[in-house]
Amino acid sequence: MSQTTDETFARARLEMALQVDEVPVLTTAEVDLLMQGATSAGEDGDPDYFTDALLRNAAYTGWRAKAGKVAGHFTVALPDGMKFNREQVLAHCLAMAASFGPGGTASVLGEPVRRSGIGVVGLVSTMVDGEYPA
Repeated sequence: MSQTTDETFARARLEMALQVDEVPVLTTAEVDLLMQGATSAGEDGDPDYFTDALLRNAAYTGWRAKAGKVAGHFTVALPDGMKFNREQVLAHCLAMAASFGPGGTASVLGEPVRRSGIGVVGLVSTMVDGEYPA
């Protein structure tokens, strides 16, 4: 399991994963709340630490929050010819949330997230005359 006790490093990686300064932006207070949720208490006075799983969950929550911020906006054309398309921004935020959420493979601490399924394995509970039943 990938983890760190360096809060500054963990926060920088989370902010990078969330693109906090890109529209829709997340405030310092919002990132503070996400960091609180990503902290796991150490045992016997050990320092708190941040696991990739907890930081990934914080990134998932942060991208969902960004999606919520843009949900009420409207598609508008700007004076310089640029267009702000709410649907595209919302879709991007939700796609990013999915990449950090359950089943996603994005990592905050930079280590690959491996997903594996459970294969079907035939089980035999008894043998009959030294052979497997048909």
